[in-house]
Amino acid sequence: MIIFNEVAVLDGDPNPVTAIAFQNCIIWKISRDCFQPLMEKSPILGIRLLNVLAKRNRRLISKYENLIARPVKARTAKLLLDLSSYGSQPVDRISHSNQSLAARISTVPEAFSHSIKTLRETGVIEYTRTQITVICPGKLAEFAQVDSELFTVQKRSLPLIEEGGFFIIHGDFNFLTIFG
Repeated sequence: MIIFNEVAVLDGDPNPVTAIAFQNCIIWKISRDCFQPLMEKSPILGIRLLNVLAKRNRRLISKYENLIARPVKARTAKLLLDLSSYGSQPVDRISHSNQSLAARISTVPEAFSHSIKTLRETGVIEYTRTQITVICPGKLAEFAQVDSELFTVQKRSLPLIEEGGFFIIHGDFNFLTIFG
């Protein structure tokens, strides 16, 4: 289960981002008018939302640090480590197009394609039209400029959508695309 769009239900301002589900899912909407009395009756809801916001803030700071400190090839390598669970599973290129992967590291598809070609030429990954396989996760971690011993796969968190409420979603989180 994941909670999203909690910012709008807390401050009443318009939603900062949009989400699109690519598969059927169950979504519960809780409006600001319903949520405020719930939070007054049960302050633990507010405390839990603060924890969610704090984690997302840390993730956002980490993403900005990543953009500032790493060139495209390093960001590509880090993304492939994340998506492959440090090389333990291939990255499905049908689900993850070059365009969507490039967007996740704030670059253009051509720069992403050039980076994976370079990583393939160095022997750390292999790819076909349908998947990318990490061959040498430790070496890929070096390209990613991360310490391979400290590397942990980050769970994806999805801040999200719609006017006037936040959402709780139950199901597989690999089906959602977010537009900021």
